Amino acid sequence: TVPEIRALSMQFLGKWIQNYSDLFLADNYLKYLGWKLNDRTVGVRESAIKSLIQIYKHKGWENQLKKFTQKFLPRIFEMSLDVNISVACDAIQLAT
Repeated sequence: TVPEIRALSMQFLGKWIQNYSDLFLADNYLKYLGWKLNDRTVGVRESAIKSLIQIYKHKGWENQLKKFTQKFLPRIFEMSLDVNISVACDAIQLAT
């Protein structure tokens, strides 16, 4: 329930996915990042989207990210109009 803990959780989940992709690069873990794109707290949304930016930078992970992308791409596009300019800019960066 504490926003700071949710934000840190998204940050560390992103790092685990990057460092241990064989274990964590799966929809059952990626979905937690996707869910937090709707969080009411700006810091949590920002942490989730920054983690996703780092994950999408990896070449060769396109197939593993396909289902996640199909499900959450509309939300990422919506976030380009986020009330927080930093989150909106990050969403645009992730979409491109």
